[in-house]
Amino acid sequence: MNNAAVSTGKMVRLAVLVAILIIMAFTPLGFLPIGVLSLTLLPIPVAIGAMLYGPAVGAGLGGLFGVLSLIQGLMGRDLGPVLMPISPILFGIVCIVPRILEGWLTGLVFRALHKIDRTRIASFGVSGFLTAAFNTIFFMGGLMLLFWNTFVVGYAEGQGVTGSAWTIIAFVMGGILLQAVVEAILCAVVSGAVSKVLMKYFPEKKPAKEF
Repeated sequence: MNNAAVSTGKMVRLAVLVAILIIMAFTPLGFLPIGVLSLTLLPIPVAIGAMLYGPAVGAGLGGLFGVLSLIQGLMGRDLGPVLMPISPILFGIVCIVPRILEGWLTGLVFRALHKIDRTRIASFGVSGFLTAAFNTIFFMGGLMLLFWNTFVVGYAEGQGVTGSAWTIIAFVMGGILLQAVVEAILCAVVSGAVSKVLMKYFPEKKPAKEF
């Protein structure tokens, strides 16, 4: 297979991942209701791109994920109606920066693990799990860092929770823990399986040196 064919195939697969992200963001396909939970599936394409093509592509897909989340907020979904009036700029940062880091770090982690993974399975599952975990940790971390006094404390007090900062953090993170774990497991299974199959049938000739 010549370089032109490899490059064209890669661009096609990246375009498919971009299209999937956009479709998932604005249709029910991006969310899986399980009981009282509503799991987001958008980290899955980010994980696949990061594992197949490295940190730079992961960061790019993560950035797109963040932009789509910002657009959803502007359309009145999730925390958008609450956080946008407080600070549109900070809301944009919370939506986009954590997702860029999510994709970038997934690519770095996968590259490191895949070199030492003799099973050629664990690196896919672990990286997929971490993609969703990074999404939760970085987004919630950014939310608490940038909107602590203007939203987080008031939200906790509205739920009857007062006390130290650690008490409030434990309350907020505890409320999303189950959903975060289920999302991470789902992302590990789906993105890990898909990435392993795609890497087998569409191998890169040589991983790019991306940072």
